[in-house]
Amino acid sequence: MPNLHSVDTKKLSLSLVDDLTQLCNRRFIYNNMPKIITQDETFAKNTSLFMIDIDNFKKINDTFGHLVGDKILMELARIMEKSVAGNGIVARYAGDEFLILFPGQEEDQAQRIGDAILRDASQFKWSTKDKIFTGQGLSIGIAAYPDDGASMTDLINCADQALYAAKKSGKNKIFHYKSVGAEIKNRTILRQMLLRPPLVNRKEELEILRQSYKKILERAKKQRVLVEGGHGIGKTRILEEFAGWTEKQNIFFLFCKLEQKEEGGPLAALAELLRVIANSADADKFGDVLAKLMPPELAEILYLYPAVKNLIKNAPFKTEPERRAVNLFSGLCKILVGITGEKTLVLAVDNLHYANQITLQFFSVLLGISNVTKSLFIAAYSKENISEILKDFLAKYVFTTIRLKPFVKGDVAQLAGSIFPNIKPESKLIENMFKISKGNPLLLCEILKAIVENGHIQYENEQWKLKDVDVKDIPDSLSNAIEPVLGNLDDETREMLSTAAVMGGKIEFDMLGNCGGYNEGYLMELLDRAVNAGLIKSPDLNYDSLSFRTESARKALADTVPLQKADLIHQKLAELIGQHYKDGLPTQLDRLIHHLDLAKDKDSGLKYKNLSQKLNEEFSLPTKLTDILEKVEKQKEISVSIEELLEKPLSEASAKIVKDAILALRAAAAGTLLYPVGNNMRVDLENRAYETILKILKNDPTLTISNVEGKILVNGYAPKHIDVKDTIGFTLAGLMEDYGISSITFKSDMGREEFVNFLYCITSLEEEITRGGGVSASLKARGVSNIKIDQVRYEKLSEITKKAIGITGIKGEKPSIAKLSKDNLLGMPVEQYYDPKISSKLGLIAEALLLSKNNEKVKNIVDQLSGALNAADTEDKSTVTEGAIRLSESLLSYEKTDLLETLIKALLNRFNNAQRPKEFIQLCNGLQTMAVQLIDKRNFSQAGAIISHFREQIAADSTRTYEQKKIAKEELCKIAHPKVVEALISALREKLRSGNYANITDVLVMLGENALDSMLNILTYEELHEKDPFELYVLRHSVAMMLKEIGQPAKDALKKMLTTDKRAYVMSNAIEVLGYLGGDDLVPLLASFLHADSPQVRIKCIVTLKKVGTRESLKILIEALKDENENVRQVASSVIAEVADESFVKKLKPLLLDKHMENIVKKTIQGIHAKRGK
Repeated sequence: MPNLHSVDTKKLSLSLVDDLTQLCNRRFIYNNMPKIITQDETFAKNTSLFMIDIDNFKKINDTFGHLVGDKILMELARIMEKSVAGNGIVARYAGDEFLILFPGQEEDQAQRIGDAILRDASQFKWSTKDKIFTGQGLSIGIAAYPDDGASMTDLINCADQALYAAKKSGKNKIFHYKSVGAEIKNRTILRQMLLRPPLVNRKEELEILRQSYKKILERAKKQRVLVEGGHGIGKTRILEEFAGWTEKQNIFFLFCKLEQKEEGGPLAALAELLRVIANSADADKFGDVLAKLMPPELAEILYLYPAVKNLIKNAPFKTEPERRAVNLFSGLCKILVGITGEKTLVLAVDNLHYANQITLQFFSVLLGISNVTKSLFIAAYSKENISEILKDFLAKYVFTTIRLKPFVKGDVAQLAGSIFPNIKPESKLIENMFKISKGNPLLLCEILKAIVENGHIQYENEQWKLKDVDVKDIPDSLSNAIEPVLGNLDDETREMLSTAAVMGGKIEFDMLGNCGGYNEGYLMELLDRAVNAGLIKSPDLNYDSLSFRTESARKALADTVPLQKADLIHQKLAELIGQHYKDGLPTQLDRLIHHLDLAKDKDSGLKYKNLSQKLNEEFSLPTKLTDILEKVEKQKEISVSIEELLEKPLSEASAKIVKDAILALRAAAAGTLLYPVGNNMRVDLENRAYETILKILKNDPTLTISNVEGKILVNGYAPKHIDVKDTIGFTLAGLMEDYGISSITFKSDMGREEFVNFLYCITSLEEEITRGGGVSASLKARGVSNIKIDQVRYEKLSEITKKAIGITGIKGEKPSIAKLSKDNLLGMPVEQYYDPKISSKLGLIAEALLLSKNNEKVKNIVDQLSGALNAADTEDKSTVTEGAIRLSESLLSYEKTDLLETLIKALLNRFNNAQRPKEFIQLCNGLQTMAVQLIDKRNFSQAGAIISHFREQIAADSTRTYEQKKIAKEELCKIAHPKVVEALISALREKLRSGNYANITDVLVMLGENALDSMLNILTYEELHEKDPFELYVLRHSVAMMLKEIGQPAKDALKKMLTTDKRAYVMSNAIEVLGYLGGDDLVPLLASFLHADSPQVRIKCIVTLKKVGTRESLKILIEALKDENENVRQVASSVIAEVADESFVKKLKPLLLDKHMENIVKKTIQGIHAKRGK
């Protein structure tokens, strides 16, 4: 630790010394001051911290130039050093700000030192080319440790507030923090609260996280939680709040924030995780853990994070090219296990939607071996940005999901009240804020900041007061909310931020200084201004790593940089990344490629793209997780087998047949119920199930089938080849629920007799199980030792519902094997299908037949049912209809398309003829469910046939009664549910490029106006404007195709949307889709929106008018050339130049007389000439 009383800057690293004044710099202060003030006895009490600012320094720089300003800075630095006299330290804190730390000074002594500094500064002489000046005013703020602030950050903040008070009271003065008024202190508190507002309406979500931790302590070794929500909804804030709560627990907490691909590289996320571990762990313990790694593992850790070299005594080892991923993942897991020790590991991952394949593979390994220590895995992600690889990852595990919802109106009032305690906004203001923000917390805070920036909230008479706020004063988007803040920036700060914005979301201090040509002290000052304006955030005020608070602010600033300048910044940044990360390039490759592409350096970009591809291949697991888990199992710290530690996923060979095993198990259970002992069919089903399960047990030591919330999991994972929306798992899940079974585990030594006894117990001994000690006791009594019934391993999250499970589920009661009759139900004539006890079980009977390869019998049942349904009679056939619906569900699960088509045709025929109310309702319900399932299975032709018949039932010329039409209309609307329409739109997007999408469009067209609200609803999703531009284009185009088929009602609905929903992104979406629909009536409508508040909307109008392409639209575009926004004018100019001919130049020339329009009109005319080759 440096001796504060006699720091010799000549002996310090250059990175800790200010290059202009040769004083210690801000980095030195932040690296050393926390230890010094807590460990140096001299500083135990009465320590004074001075923050000093040069009065009117900007005016000196602007008037006489920076060379004169630099001379003044150096001279004043010497004056301050003299005042210290070897007892304290002087540092240049920012541009014209200095910091002095004095030990052992009482308040009156600090005042005398401050007076001496002011006196000496007032007497020194400085000169320009033709004039000599005497003296320079200084403003000084003083804070005392520990009375005013007990930490470095608090102490500096207090001194800064005192400095602000000194400047406000007339400058060239000294102010102590104790004398600072309430207004300044409250303004500081306000700024902090607006940047990190109080947590509102999130108590339940936090409690879920706390309870997940408590479950680990009580009985479970691991818990997994997802925090799901859109942009700005507060995912990161929840994780931060929970992190604060964990500080008082016996927890090793790691917070890892993932970044977009263009901000890092293939290994960036894992490098960030290792950096977080290194910063959180004790250095000695971390070194000990590294020393225990195998040489190839250590080599990969060094490759990933070279900064740990100083903790390793041995020389680096060579990597194993064929096992890089195995060694890296194994090494990281061992580090986590070793560092965590007896504590609970909590790993919080933010922005999981940015995770690449390598990162997700590592998390899969980590979740697999996390039983080694008690662990809680929390991941926050945005569902709208989810990738296919992330979907696969999430499908493997059972997560408790926290879905963050937008605020309600009461929350908006509570948030405003917690920031401004004495203000009670009118309900109309709260209503407008809620309506505009749609309850998004981030936008709400930005709205409040904008209201403050615009002077509507002011501090008067020692309290905050709210002035009149009109709805037009409330920004309607993030981009508009930051406009007042950007408008209040000085030119220098704005220019610096524009450079930073071009650099991207990730900004390093040194690189920003290099790209912008700023010296360290001046850059610190500019960044202080940006932080105070709420535009930039940093983990600390040392500013080594920075980022923008909102992407909207970054984009708005980046758009102001001319293309040529932006290209130079990208090129310069690419060079700096290559130099700075020479040893850690794998963590920055994608970022480097991104900036090379933007700088149009194709050759270098191709070189690094090849390297990135190579790394992705090297660090992707060559096999499933088996190798990793076997490797971890052998380490000394683990004394139990992998099977006891984790839910090991099935091998690839077993995964391919696990669906057959589950189906065979269900069929065998059904056979035990349906047939007597010794019956050939029963024996055949038992053998088939037993042999299939044995095949799995030859590849894997155990097979565990679990029931979690009515879904079947295999060895802790959702089966890869089983769609959870199918009926496949329902009967088995129902069986397990009947006897409170959470999981069934089959072991490799299981014999056939044990298996048969197991089937008998769970299907035929209901009274014994109920009366005696449950299923486990019955199995034990019959010598079953290699089949384990586990009621503890998986906690039941909720009861399996007996109602419909939503639009993608099966209506009615789930079938339960244990409730079946023991009667022999097979081989019955069709007349007996009229028996309700039999018809309700036809689906299960068909499954048993299909699994025993008795397809002909199933065909006979289908033919008999179809014949009964097609018969022209008025008899009540509700029981036959029930049986046909149940059977169709099984046929759909087993993909028996031909039989299904036959049965659906019969059901639709009956749909047309059924007169009895009960049967008609039954058909409506069953066909609606079937249509949704068919859409989910991508069987659009059959779904279309059902929808077509629904339309016939509700048509004007239909003979149905009013009540029947109403019922049919309600079921059709369920098919047109937004989630179903989204699925159709998604399928359409997938098929657009292949051209094979006629069946999908047919379904959407048939849904017609019933799906209109759902399709329009898609355009209102706030997350849409964060999507990739091409994806957004395809989505809009897909919706437009469907709306075009609907015709005028769709147009009218879009026009209504434009007049009722004033959110900029919604209006932009609606305008673009209207452009696809076309029509002469669009021109006057679009003309009216050329005066919309949002530049984004005005630009969208211009682009859409280009599509219309009429003479009238060109005339309107002339008005856009007068727009106050530069971007809008430029777009209008480009569009006119592209579509206008020479004759249109005559209409533009009179505008040249307007000085304000002269430049843009000239550019437009030049563009027209250029397009015509002149």
